Amino acid sequence: MINGVSIVIPCYNSPAYLMEAIASARAQRGCAVEVVLVNDGTDSPEGRNVLENARGLADRYLEQPNRGLAAARNAGFDAARHEWIIPLDSDDRLEPEYAAACGALIEAHPDAAFAYTDCRVFGRESYVERLPDYNLYQILDRNVLTYAALIRKRDWAEAGGYDESMTRGYEDWEFWLNLGVRGRYGLHVHRVLFG
Repeated sequence: MINGVSIVIPCYNSPAYLMEAIASARAQRGCAVEVVLVNDGTDSPEGRNVLENARGLADRYLEQPNRGLAAARNAGFDAARHEWIIPLDSDDRLEPEYAAACGALIEAHPDAAFAYTDCRVFGRESYVERLPDYNLYQILDRNVLTYAALIRKRDWAEAGGYDESMTRGYEDWEFWLNLGVRGRYGLHVHRVLFG
């Protein structure tokens, strides 16, 4: 079982589910939780109001000019105090067992760099997505993983973090490929613990 996890939540003008995302981070069972909230240059009045309320719910609150999701995640990872980190977008949520289930699998396979789960899509559409087991060759063809995973901080650092030049998406795919090139792989928890 992992002792603690830092959950990095970048936010830019997206207040709709932010409080739910933070609550799901706080609800993790079986380990200490640090919530790192990164304000990536929010400039809408509604977004600033929500962030002002959310700020007190975070252990660490960072502000930066709007530089994009990859830069916000990198800032949060850099500031995180725990060895294990979960990136969580402000409109997503984790089930309370997410960190513990991913941590237990990684403890059984200490050479792994990260672990991820199946996911439930919610909102306008609602369905469960069963993800495949990790396979670098499949990831070379297309991104079949979610961005969310329990990631070892030193692997994030050795891979150079998320590519901040990728401001239109796919930064998570590039990150998984960067890990794979270094022989660092992921493990699949066959449970629906991410939404």
